Amino acid sequence: MNPYCSYKYLNSGAGCLGAVFVHSKHAGDDARYPRLKGWWGVPHNPGPRFEMRHGFDGAPGAKGFACSNVNPLLVASCKAALEALRDAGGIPAVRRKSLLLTTYLELLLGERGLLSARAASGGTAARCAVELITPVEPANRGCQLSMRVRAPPAAAGEPTPQIGTMRELEGLLADKGCATDARDPDVVRAAPAPLYNSFSDVRKFVELLETCLEALVKGSPAAAAAAAAAAAAAAAAPAADFDIAEFDRLELEKKKAAEAKKQAEKDAVEAENLKKMAQIEKTGKRAAGGLHKFDPDEVDVHGGDATADDFMDAFGF
Repeated sequence: MNPYCSYKYLNSGAGCLGAVFVHSKHAGDDARYPRLKGWWGVPHNPGPRFEMRHGFDGAPGAKGFACSNVNPLLVASCKAALEALRDAGGIPAVRRKSLLLTTYLELLLGERGLLSARAASGGTAARCAVELITPVEPANRGCQLSMRVRAPPAAAGEPTPQIGTMRELEGLLADKGCATDARDPDVVRAAPAPLYNSFSDVRKFVELLETCLEALVKGSPAAAAAAAAAAAAAAAAPAADFDIAEFDRLELEKKKAAEAKKQAEKDAVEAENLKKMAQIEKTGKRAAGGLHKFDPDEVDVHGGDATADDFMDAFGF
């Protein structure tokens, strides 16, 4: 069995539909591979779905795994993602750009010397290094590169520098506008997405990563500067002065305003329905049916001469 998720590979969002590939030789082996069974898995037209038989007469292949209606909102997000892929030229075009972007990222990491740690020397600050642990062959990886962060070597006569956590590195990059994914204890992941990232984005990321790898070293000038910047930002932020009573008062006012708006809309609809009812009654028909006014004499399963147009008019279409 081979599971995959659309939220990642179709960019359709977390919690969206997933799928599982099951080889046909296993699809009918219920004893060995028990699964959910629903009436949508029974074949129809032709098929016995609406005969409501006891037992389960599943359709062969993937159709036999259907249980019920698919959630339309989840399908809509998948549809939008597929349309974006189509507009970008399809999977081959997107994959080609992905290979180029990720290879460019790998090339720049080496070009900037980030694959080798640097000890503090003279006026040069110590800097962490990254080690690529993603497969080297582009055909064996996606757009993501997983980087293991290494502490810089110790300067002559000095202890090995201590470095911050991967969450700290993730935060430093986020402050500069870069979204990465930390994995403790020593890995950070970066993924240039081919649908919306550019080669300029990749170059900018590598430049910012170099700065952040310096700031990750405890006691370094870069770390001190980053801490000072964070403190200044915190000091510049407005002081929290939360008045819960005032908050509740404002929320109540919003609620009352929303309810008043809803009631006004309801009253407007009712007024329109009364107007339509009066128009129907002027034609000599009896108006009944609550909000949807119609002539009950013309809605008769045993006769009557109402047409489809009469029905649509009665319901206001």
